Amino acid sequence: MSSFVSPHLQAMGIQQWVLKSNPDANSAPELSESVDFTQQIQVKGEIGASLLMMSGPLDPKADQLLSVMLHSIGVVRTACYQLTVDSVSLFTEEPFAQYLNQQAERVRPKVVVQFGGERSSIAGLYWIDHPADLISYPERKRAAWNTLKQLHVQLSQT
Repeated sequence: MSSFVSPHLQAMGIQQWVLKSNPDANSAPELSESVDFTQQIQVKGEIGASLLMMSGPLDPKADQLLSVMLHSIGVVRTACYQLTVDSVSLFTEEPFAQYLNQQAERVRPKVVVQFGGERSSIAGLYWIDHPADLISYPERKRAAWNTLKQLHVQLSQT
């Protein structure tokens, strides 16, 4: 068993957090029991959004560029369901893929798009460079624009 002491936990009256081993190591726990992404992912948006997007953290310039990119295809950013992960390395981890599939089932978007990081294995996922990378490497904007046009077509279909 491993333990963890945190000032944040102590402030809540929890003196020590202890990770207990799974008594039945051969059976896979339900995802909700096995992985908690609430500390690693910020979620914004409404169930029923037509676009589910995920990205790493956005600095102010990248955030502004993302809004402009979405606006260019007629998408209002506040109408999207957005997952912002602390680390884009999550995109390629199997528990995150399961989590994303659960989110997609809840939200029921027409399109799922990932901005940056190594491409996730989610079926039907669109991938675009992270907006901060597009600022640093403007030659990648043409490919991003082509993908945005594909998103626009997909979102326009009923």
